[in-house]
Amino acid sequence: MALKQAKKLYEKRSYLQALAACRQVAPADRGADHQALVDEVCMHSAATGKVIGFDGRVLQVQPADPATAWMGQQQQQQQQQTPGTYASIADALAAAADGDIIQLLPGTHVTSQACLALDKRVLLEGLGGSPQEVMLDHRANHPAFNITRCCILRNLAIDMVGFCESISISSSSSSCIKPILQKLHITCSGDDCLSIGGCAQPLLQQCTIQARRCGIKQYATSSTTLWSCSITGGSHGLVVCGSSQAFLEGCSITDCGQDGMVVLQQAGLHLSHSSVSGCQGPGVDVCDEGTASLKHVDIKDCCGGLWLWQSASCEAVSSYISGGSSYAVLLDQQAYARGSSTNIDGPCHDSSEAPLPLLPRPTAALHASGSAADRHSSSSGSSGSAAGFGARLAYAALYR
Repeated sequence: MALKQAKKLYEKRSYLQALAACRQVAPADRGADHQALVDEVCMHSAATGKVIGFDGRVLQVQPADPATAWMGQQQQQQQQQTPGTYASIADALAAAADGDIIQLLPGTHVTSQACLALDKRVLLEGLGGSPQEVMLDHRANHPAFNITRCCILRNLAIDMVGFCESISISSSSSSCIKPILQKLHITCSGDDCLSIGGCAQPLLQQCTIQARRCGIKQYATSSTTLWSCSITGGSHGLVVCGSSQAFLEGCSITDCGQDGMVVLQQAGLHLSHSSVSGCQGPGVDVCDEGTASLKHVDIKDCCGGLWLWQSASCEAVSSYISGGSSYAVLLDQQAYARGSSTNIDGPCHDSSEAPLPLLPRPTAALHASGSAADRHSSSSGSSGSAAGFGARLAYAALYR
């Protein structure tokens, strides 16, 4: 009865009351459904800015000795350890239970010996005034963190040196996890920063990401949300494939060695109030049956703007798309695009065979340097002007 009441309160977004109802369930009756509901309640509440459910013990982790940290040596275990204080993050995680808080004292924490498994609902945070004051030094060919449970990871820097992703997040189809990563500074010298798979649904807030390869790569049916994050450098900022979805709000993707953002297979990209700039390839590259949605997005100073291949599709609203030294917009095969109040700056190429949608009247909503009548000046399958492409998109404009 208490679990049913908790579910109703959760659906009404009364998270504190829902958690209280969950705690009224007898310990003998607390199964997988109970654990999953408590995790959901705590994560949804934390996403709104109110952290609940992490009122267990406080475990503190000492940093490595500065004299030996540069050699990858962690803090030596003392014979008389202060209660609640640990020499390594691994020791603290082993001792932690659901609802505990693990605090990392300022300094460098060496974690190269093993991948840290976040398989408990814990809050792991650095106590520095900024993420860079609590440094996690990880030199290995396995991830620094493997996240398989709802948890909160915040306010620290992760310096990954090795040929593997910095953080791996995944869950099975029977257990959808929603971890929260806040104010992290993540770097990786030889691979991706984050690999997200299964049906995981992580939330990243105010994180900075810099990788050798991809900032974030996600696959399967995962769904990632990024708020006010920045991704710089690497080969690609974000690669979304499988049937996964990526939602970005107030983010920036800059200075990638190839494409800024790539969408493959049946994946989807939803970009809002964000920018893509300084990339050596197109800002947004969508292939296969991938989809993209751009709202209040600036794509500039890249080698290409918005490129759609095969049967890809895109909707652009109130955005600016510049091609830099290449095509601002490219449509290939059955690719399809529509939009409104969007400025296209640069030449366009349209070889798409997709039919024009049937609308009551043409509307020049996607502004290029020309009018809708200019559409007839370029033949199908050849490189056309921005005006010609703008007119094509005008026929597919949204009526709002």
